Amino acid sequence: MRQRMLSALLAASMVLTMAPVAFAADANSDVTENIEWTGNTYTLGSDTTLKDVYEINADTNTVYTIDVDTHMLTVGTINVGKDSGLTLQGKEGGSVEASADAEAITFKVDGQLTLGSDVAYNSPVQIYKLTPDTAATQKALISRATVTPINNGTVTINGGTYTEPVTVGTGVEATVPAEAKVDGAVVAQSGAILTVAGTVKTVTVEAGADVEINGKVETVTVEEGATVEINGTVETLKLPEGATADTITIGENATITDTQIGATTYRLIAVYPNGESHGTVEIYSLDADSRVIPATDMGAYGTDPVGNLYSVRADTGAKLVANVTPDAGFYVKSIWYINGLSGLGEINGMQLVENNTFTCDMPAEATSLVVNYAEESHSTSGGGGGGGGAAGSYSVSVATAENGTVSVSPKNAVPGTTVTVTVTPDEGYELDELIVTDEDGNTIAVKDEGDGKYTFTMPESRVTIKATFVEFGTNLPFTDVSSSAWYADAVRYVYKNGMMNGTSDTEFSPNATTNRAMLVTILHRLENTPSAAASSFTDVVSGSYYADAVNWAAANGIVNGITATSFAPNTAITREQMATILYRYAQYKGYDVSASNNLSAYTDAANISSYATTAMQWANAEGLITGNTTTTLNPTGNATRAEVATILMRFCENIAK
Repeated sequence: MRQRMLSALLAASMVLTMAPVAFAADANSDVTENIEWTGNTYTLGSDTTLKDVYEINADTNTVYTIDVDTHMLTVGTINVGKDSGLTLQGKEGGSVEASADAEAITFKVDGQLTLGSDVAYNSPVQIYKLTPDTAATQKALISRATVTPINNGTVTINGGTYTEPVTVGTGVEATVPAEAKVDGAVVAQSGAILTVAGTVKTVTVEAGADVEINGKVETVTVEEGATVEINGTVETLKLPEGATADTITIGENATITDTQIGATTYRLIAVYPNGESHGTVEIYSLDADSRVIPATDMGAYGTDPVGNLYSVRADTGAKLVANVTPDAGFYVKSIWYINGLSGLGEINGMQLVENNTFTCDMPAEATSLVVNYAEESHSTSGGGGGGGGAAGSYSVSVATAENGTVSVSPKNAVPGTTVTVTVTPDEGYELDELIVTDEDGNTIAVKDEGDGKYTFTMPESRVTIKATFVEFGTNLPFTDVSSSAWYADAVRYVYKNGMMNGTSDTEFSPNATTNRAMLVTILHRLENTPSAAASSFTDVVSGSYYADAVNWAAANGIVNGITATSFAPNTAITREQMATILYRYAQYKGYDVSASNNLSAYTDAANISSYATTAMQWANAEGLITGNTTTTLNPTGNATRAEVATILMRFCENIAK
């Protein structure tokens, strides 16, 4: 037998970091062929067969035996430059087998394997445990049969360029050191143990794998049944549907930008008090249509201070909302959010929008909420002869206002005393609404004292003051449309543009329905009330306010009626009817109506009438008609005046540009 260095034999599968060397088969073999290293690339011919058993002396003086008859090395062309940093080591009874073909570069380890930091791998890299349970493997290891392997294989990935994934198989323990950078994907299969202390582009954790992230990973994908601990930085964390705190462990110093649970993107929010906790916090997100999307409690987070970790869905245009219920004798002084779970990012204050409800635009990064509680102050007065008693003073909080400022005196007041509020609008603005509420949400009467000063009598609880300002001349005359209502801007838009009037001089009736004649009349006004021949509808009375509008709409194919002879002008319009009329009107105007959404995610999509399907798909794609909830469209439900105003505003601003 002829002895060779381990690196010389493995050269049959790749170009290693060594000078040119010759390798010859044993003279007693059936085939004798010289294999020479020239340059940095070598291709072993497909007709080359190496026979017999070769004993290889490693640098550690440990004897390795490889049966090249039963472990034929099939080699494609692998480009690994000289001094590339790629090293293979076998220590204390461990060994490494390497092979390459058109599919992948495969390493089988029973010792220690180091992948160099300057190597470019242009094929998938697979790393598996060398299992001594087959006859061929036992024959290969016969010369060290009495040696007990140190472990099932450990791998150090010192960076490198990987254009294809690196697979860490069952029984392999792999590490990416802190100084290493892997420009590619690492896949941990079931039974693998992976620790990432450096930087990796993507990590996929399959069921049964155990992965710890202490460094930085762009995307971590976790399959159901995997074990993951995150103490480092992850830009996108993808979890299986129904993931909870049992699925992953998130350390105090972890930073996670985006979280996807199933197909939905979330933010991970840790909520804890600044010091001792004196209340409870409920958080959720509010999407662009003011729908509440609840948070999912993912369990305890951190150790000092103890808090809770929530996953909050981050829809486009969503706001983060926190409702705080303080314990008796305490109030919420403020809430701060911190970019990054580590608490090292930018600190910002959430706005108080009403009694103990705080909000901010959904932050771009993972966020912690820090709640500052304060104890209600108390003053005591005493008198002679055992007289006297205690009277508490309660806080007066002012919600942040836009386009104006609000100040209050005093900031803590005893029940029954007078509190003065001073309102100062910015130039070009005026006060629209001033609301004072107690801790139970009850409205407290406010008196206008003139010159921007208002007063109220302090109740036996803390209070919140909220003011809204609008531009001069944009105040609505409707007492039933609060400036903070989700539809306020839409009502203001349709009213100022002459599209909709109030049901009276002081009421808009936002929750009332809109009939079919009203909608057609609005579109007719947009067209400057053109005339048209009388329609065939027998229920359209000549001289009625809507007659000309219906005649025009019918003549131009915008409406067809509920039958050939009936329009039903006074019937409340449904959401799908409104979508259809707007769709046809858009076609009449020559607007692009090619947008279309698949509505199968809505559980009541089957309730859409066949005539309205295309129109509803278009209206949903254009954001004109969204769901009443995240799963229902309510196509046959009646459209309220508030909904009609909102849809018309969106149509005019987004479609009729």
